[in-house]
Amino acid sequence: MPYYPEKKPGNELPPLSEDSPRRGRKSRPYRLVMLLSLAAMLYGAVRLGIYGFQMFSQRHLEAELREVNRAETEAAPETVSAEPPSAESASLPRSGKTSLPAEEESASSAASPEPSAAKVTDRPAAADTRLSAVPYPENNPPIIRERFIRLRKKSEYIAGWLQAGDIIDQAVVQKDNSYFLNRDATGKKNPNGALFLDESISLRTRPYTLVIYGHNMKSGEMFGRLRKFQESPVFYGHRILTFDTIYEDGKYALFAAGELGLIPGVGNYVDFSALFSVDTGLRRQAIRQLEQASVCGSAIDVKPEDQLLLLLTCTSDDDHRTFLAARRLREGEDENAIEIRP
Repeated sequence: MPYYPEKKPGNELPPLSEDSPRRGRKSRPYRLVMLLSLAAMLYGAVRLGIYGFQMFSQRHLEAELREVNRAETEAAPETVSAEPPSAESASLPRSGKTSLPAEEESASSAASPEPSAAKVTDRPAAADTRLSAVPYPENNPPIIRERFIRLRKKSEYIAGWLQAGDIIDQAVVQKDNSYFLNRDATGKKNPNGALFLDESISLRTRPYTLVIYGHNMKSGEMFGRLRKFQESPVFYGHRILTFDTIYEDGKYALFAAGELGLIPGVGNYVDFSALFSVDTGLRRQAIRQLEQASVCGSAIDVKPEDQLLLLLTCTSDDDHRTFLAARRLREGEDENAIEIRP
């Protein structure tokens, strides 16, 4: 038989009734805490599911665009279409505001607006030190090439294609500098954003400086792996970048990677207005600032008249940006035997 401890007379407590206030005082806070906990768990699960779906959609779109680009790149010969350029990709340079991509994955963590990087400097300079517009040697007047006509059927915003080995292989879009902070390359809402060309850069002639922005995503999406280029094996193992625009192909040799400062007086400050100036003296000074900000040594010769390619993303410090800088290969220059500066 089971053992029941002996109950001594007089020690019994009266049972609590269903109407006992003591029972109610304990149960109501407990139920409230439980409801709040369940609501928080449900919200977290929904948010996680949404983010997972957005990540899946982003990667599916990237793979789809990549497949179209690969098929068109392998097709030969390259032809051009008589379709006129869009307003987004052929707009004249203008001043504007640039919201540089944020490091965090939430839309609320976007960086505060900065002056447009591609604003042309109007500082006075001698006539013989100012650069002239350069038309596309094999596409003048510029006509959108067939490869990009097909890509733009997927997204009318596509302005080019950026590739850096197996680290970056994505479409680059262009509209205004805030539109693609929280939209994918087709314009659909997505916190991963897209890689986008600065709004003030005109592609009607070959730009002297190209700037591409992208989110520094923890998942590695967009420019989430740009910091890897600060490691010597990656930097020296991926010396050649390709950025093909809707009007011409281009190969670029890396010459700097690191973190640059946006405000005069902060470490590694780079004068962006000088980078986009047509004054060769100002451009030379800005190029030297990029080289000084680099954590990887480079002996590549860079001249003011070279076309520059800059990739920018945010750091945890609002006054600095992670950057990658390259210059276009010159006519007749072998990518495997680039001229070394003495």
